[in-house]
Amino acid sequence: MNWSRVKTVLIILFLCTDIFLLSIYFTSKYSSSTISSDVIDSTVQILKKNGIEIDPSVIPQNTRTAPQFEAVNVISSQEEFAKKFLGNNLVPTEFGYESAFGTINFYGDRFNYTMKPGSDALLDINPITNDKSAKSAAISVLENLGLDLKNAKISVIKDMDGFTIVAENTAHNLPIFNSSVSVKATKTINSVSGIWFNFYDSSGTNNLKNITSVLIDFVPNAAENIKITNLELGYHIFDFTQYHKSATLIPVWKVTCEDSSVFYLDARNF
Repeated sequence: MNWSRVKTVLIILFLCTDIFLLSIYFTSKYSSSTISSDVIDSTVQILKKNGIEIDPSVIPQNTRTAPQFEAVNVISSQEEFAKKFLGNNLVPTEFGYESAFGTINFYGDRFNYTMKPGSDALLDINPITNDKSAKSAAISVLENLGLDLKNAKISVIKDMDGFTIVAENTAHNLPIFNSSVSVKATKTINSVSGIWFNFYDSSGTNNLKNITSVLIDFVPNAAENIKITNLELGYHIFDFTQYHKSATLIPVWKVTCEDSSVFYLDARNF
């Protein structure tokens, strides 16, 4: 018997087996799961019996994966963060700091900066004259503050008072619902406010509950006679009213109702 040839065949067989197992692993890890129409219709009926109305078309049939992410707050030190807006001559206030350039207040993870009239603390930028220059100025300011914008969705709204530039953070191509910053500008930057976490690493499982299971679990906690108008998968930082130097971005379903109430339902499958 040619043992050398047998060894070669066995090695090739083992390699093929490994490749097959890896393909199954990555397919299950990154592909979306599909929910049958019958399951969706049954879920709609269960919700209806419990006073929750939802159109079947609102429930997505395909649910994608969403790993947890670890993230760090752009505010590692309130005082150092305030200096980026106000310079070094800070005066402590009840909720933050002030200087000749303006004020900044902190509420949990949220910050709110307002420029004093005539100040130009943030204006090492080109003059703001249109949508393009407003967006460019806002990006410059936010990046100088330490915000990682490479995955951000940035929009500009023009109104009678000037421009509002909104940067909405994303991870894994999904929105981070409470990580966004709003910049208001006229000829200069007038105010900057929001919450921002820079994510840096995935952790935990990306095995999610089907949205139908999440909705059934929601029943005991939901008020009666509500109508769900939208469902969106994304990330959330729970209890952001308290300051977090770092946090876990948790996959959630954002449930929006007809009366504008919003619920964030944990999507992780433990």
